[in-house]
Amino acid sequence: MYIYLLHFDSPVSPDHTTQHYVGSAEDILKRISQHHRGHGSRLTQVALERGIGFTVVRLWKGNRSKEQRLKSLKCAPKFCPVCNPNNTWKLLHPNLKPVRELNIYRKLGDLKCS
Repeated sequence: MYIYLLHFDSPVSPDHTTQHYVGSAEDILKRISQHHRGHGSRLTQVALERGIGFTVVRLWKGNRSKEQRLKSLKCAPKFCPVCNPNNTWKLLHPNLKPVRELNIYRKLGDLKCS
């Protein structure tokens, strides 16, 4: 199972600063494809309805408990390489190493929804 971080091209709402989504899936390519078609989470549906694109920016190997742990930290911007190019999150959470060496990451890194 993989945990993924989506970065939206702009905040989803003018009233909120939400610009990230953390999710998980066994078949990551299928799940991201669902998000692209508007059959993912409600947040990605709203983003698509508003013409806001998103990019897969980070992947971790893990399970639902790790996904919940990441969500509970409420600091997705710190894990996002777009918002935090200096990777200062490594100082705070050194055990959350992203998956970089997998071929799937290269495929997903190229996925962008506009």
